[in-house]
Order: sequence, then C-alpha cells, then structure tokens
Amino acid sequence: MRTLPKAAGSIMAALCLTACEATTAPDDGGGGKEVKSGAAIGVAPARLTFRVYAFTPQSDPPTQTLAVNSVGGGSLAWSARTTAGWISLGNAGGLAPGRLQVSVSRASLHLGLNGYRPQALTGMITVSSAGAATVQIPVSVLISYLPPIKVAPGGGPECGKKCN
Repeated sequence: MRTLPKAAGSIMAALCLTACEATTAPDDGGGGKEVKSGAAIGVAPARLTFRVYAFTPQSDPPTQTLAVNSVGGGSLAWSARTTAGWISLGNAGGLAPGRLQVSVSRASLHLGLNGYRPQALTGMITVSSAGAATVQIPVSVLISYLPPIKVAPGGGPECGKKCN
C-alpha cells in the first residue's frame, strides 16, 4: 500500500491485490497435445506477481510457492524451467503432488544502471511431464522507485506518537 499526500487534510492510497485461478493442462479436445491415459499437470496459482523496491537492494521479495498436481490421479514426474535469469526455482522437478518454490533476485534485475528503469518485467515458468501437456505460469515483477512505507498502528496526528 502506498499513500501520497494530496490537499491539506486528505490522503490518497493505492493498494494492489492479485488473485489467480488454477491452471491445468488442456485435455485432448482436438487442439492440444495428446495426453496419455488422462494424465495432466495442474499448477496453482495460475500466475505469480512480485513487488520489488528499486532503492532497497538488500531486500528481495518473499518467495512464493506453486502447487503442482497430477490431474486424473496417480503420481506424475514433472520438471520446471525458466528462461528469465532473475527467476530462481527452488527445485527443478519432482513428483506430483508437489511444490515448487519460486523467488526473484533483485540483484539480477540490474535496476538503475545506465538509466534502465522499467516499471515491470515479465517472465515465464514452464512445468512439463512426459505424456502430459506443458503448463506455463507467467511471472510479473512490479518495480517501485519509491521506498516502502511503514505503517504503525495508533500513530495518528492527534495521538502525539511519532511514527517512523
């Protein structure tokens, strides 16, 4: 959440929330790859969003987790890869059901070098398995060039407490 001063006595605030649905591989409804014996990969959430503060270089955003499941029952060996150098995968594969830890390295983004100041970056994680269609998970990094704010409860101007 970010607050910005407006006219005297009023504050404008912005809050960014992201909600996603689960993504599963398509069944063989005519347009997708052939899926053997009903096996498919299910991955949730369907996308990941990270927030990075450009001027706090020692602070990477929290790691997020993808749930990898076998749709249609049974266990399914899977592997994951990404082509974005700033996305790190905790493990490159396993058996479904399983989890995939995803993190973003703020140091790998090279923000502010030679005037490079993007507002957002996108990448992709591909989860695949032999005999099942692949699933692609978009990864977004929202970049703020303002420092993060701290919110202290009970720190209103009338209470006499100083908020840092």
